[in-house]
Amino acid sequence: MVDTQDTHITPLSYSSGKLSILLLNVYLPIDCARNKDEQMYLGKLVSLIDDALQCHICTAGDFNAKPSSEAFKDLEDVLREWDMIVADVSMMPSATFKHVNFP
Repeated sequence: MVDTQDTHITPLSYSSGKLSILLLNVYLPIDCARNKDEQMYLGKLVSLIDDALQCHICTAGDFNAKPSSEAFKDLEDVLREWDMIVADVSMMPSATFKHVNFP
């Protein structure tokens, strides 16, 4: 585990033989006009990916960015730099189980 001292991005490095993977679990701030933290966290994500020794990187979690928002476009731009894709729930078949709210 890499210590980022930040609960919004948790990196985990795994190596076995020739395979080395960096897993980045994210829970980013809510996307809204008043929230400037989004850019800061994208910067942290960029730094972690830039500094990674692994060639296999998986970034997953809650990005709190609607596909039509500027935050989502920024996220796509950042990930595109490393030939990564965004697999969003809106791209899943309608029968896919996505989320549960408990009272």
